[in-house]
Amino acid sequence: MSGCFCKYFFSFFFISQVFAQYKTSPKALRLYQSAERTLPFDSKQALALYQEVVQVDSNFAAPYMRIGQILSHELDKEKEVLRCFERAVALDSNEIAFSNIYKILGEHYLREGSYQIAQKYLQGYLRLHPNASNATSRSIKRSLKQSLFAQKEREKTRVSIQNSPLPVFLNAKLHQSYPVMTADLTSLIFTINNGDEDIVISERTTSGWTSPVSISTNINSSQNEGTCAISADGRMLIFTACDRSDGYGKCDLYETRKTGTQWSIPRNLGKVINSPHWESQPSLSADGNTLYFSSDRPGGQGGKDIWVSEADAEGLWQTPQNLGSLINTEFDEISPFIHTNNISLFFSSDGREGMGGFDVFVSKKINANWSRPAHFGYPLNDHAHQIGFYISPDCQEMLYSYQYQATKRIYQNLPQTVICRTPLPDSLVAWCPVVMFIKGKIRDGQTSEPLGARITIQSIHHSSNQVSNYTSDGSTGKFLFVYPKNVKVNVSIEKEGYYPLHWELELDSLLKSASPSLDVVLWKWEQNRSMRIKNILFLNNKTDLDATSLGELKQLADYLLKYPYLKIQIEGHTDDVGQQDKNMDLSLRRALTVVDYLQQAGVMPTRLQAKGFGNTKPLVENISDENRRQNRRVEWRIID
Repeated sequence: MSGCFCKYFFSFFFISQVFAQYKTSPKALRLYQSAERTLPFDSKQALALYQEVVQVDSNFAAPYMRIGQILSHELDKEKEVLRCFERAVALDSNEIAFSNIYKILGEHYLREGSYQIAQKYLQGYLRLHPNASNATSRSIKRSLKQSLFAQKEREKTRVSIQNSPLPVFLNAKLHQSYPVMTADLTSLIFTINNGDEDIVISERTTSGWTSPVSISTNINSSQNEGTCAISADGRMLIFTACDRSDGYGKCDLYETRKTGTQWSIPRNLGKVINSPHWESQPSLSADGNTLYFSSDRPGGQGGKDIWVSEADAEGLWQTPQNLGSLINTEFDEISPFIHTNNISLFFSSDGREGMGGFDVFVSKKINANWSRPAHFGYPLNDHAHQIGFYISPDCQEMLYSYQYQATKRIYQNLPQTVICRTPLPDSLVAWCPVVMFIKGKIRDGQTSEPLGARITIQSIHHSSNQVSNYTSDGSTGKFLFVYPKNVKVNVSIEKEGYYPLHWELELDSLLKSASPSLDVVLWKWEQNRSMRIKNILFLNNKTDLDATSLGELKQLADYLLKYPYLKIQIEGHTDDVGQQDKNMDLSLRRALTVVDYLQQAGVMPTRLQAKGFGNTKPLVENISDENRRQNRRVEWRIID
């Protein structure tokens, strides 16, 4: 309670002058004046005198305020403080010196969820300051809007959602907060605080969650580390650390990467991201290339704002951009969470119409612009602080930090902040497009050694046309990427020194398997190995390219432009239908059509050759339409 009330200890002498005008008995006035003289030097003795005053004159308002002020320093005196403050304003509702009492009572009852009582006291403050426009008045007006909104919201909502904490062994410390998970939902990472903040991890097994342990001795230290973000594959972690010797401000953001089972030594993200102010509460896009965070740096809308930074092609973070007044307010926006779909942004705000404290809102990115934020609604939002939300990739379940307001939990040695879970309500499903994930492993075709390679995922025929970039773990070859549900995607896997793979992933058929996984084989550059250009189609007996072929050819052109020292041969093949000499000519002309496309895309003619093989090199025997389809193809091979 001391954090709520004691900062409002008013000027002694100003109050004395005001209440010297109150008509009371000579004895009560002498006692009150004696208490006022004593207060700056001995609050305990002054308290006894104020209490004696109200015994003499129970209608004297000023000593009730003083008693409340003095008791506000004691943690277990909350009810008595409130009783004294309420008595003071009840006795003299027009006293301007009671302004802060109205503010204290209004904000207290708003935090408690007693919205009608809060409304009465907040309106009392504004009645005493009808024309004020300073920061305090704006804050009171915001709180009044919240109390009015909350009453309407609670009245229209008849559903009941109980906070369902995770098992006790996961909520064993004083504070558990800011949960995040890997996209496969096998690793739960969150912050604990028992006087020192650390990041812990729990793994999902067939028998349930394991007891949380320190995520890494390379990350946790004797100082505070917390509020982290994890990439979808669990191999990149951004976290907050405060008051470090290499810091730029109060709290900075740090990055660490995982290879195999080991996390690297964290590095400060530098002065592009971190400022002399406060940066915290990061959230990463699934591929780890977009970073959201909260900061009180200058240049925002006021208070703490949400900012975003994109990584360039070299992996360097660019200058953060404020998300603007549609998302941020003059008050505080914190705890951003960008869903795995990279479209839905969840965040907490105390600057909007809500239920009091920090409420959760959601906005969707539509054509690079954010929609107007929507309130999560009651009872998911209530009078307590709702922060640290995480929503699963399938939009079925959410985890969040719930901070109890009850002071008595401290004396009962119960956690103050716990991680809860609940299904995502139907009303919010439209705000959360579902994504799926695929795991796999990339290996060398000759040695089967694991490879670290770049994986690019691009949506096909989808309004977002998202492009995401991932990498496989160089020590294990393992990877994980996410993709929008019911959307076709192009997959590109590249590593210098190896032939690339480009294909349209048939996700539906893959997901029907018991354990969806990709075993990807890359072959080193060799002159005796040819690679098929998939999804390249020609009109029957023609050399004109079908429009669906252009995506694959563009990827090949981009690859050749990336490695300008490669020379290749384009090779055309047909089936056995028709005369052999005509097939030979048709296959050559089709190869030349591909060469022409690559030249127009910027590949130098000296790097390209074309050759037609007709039906002389079938992949399979020409005994069915399906086999003939496979034999009609265009391939390429490195010749120098």
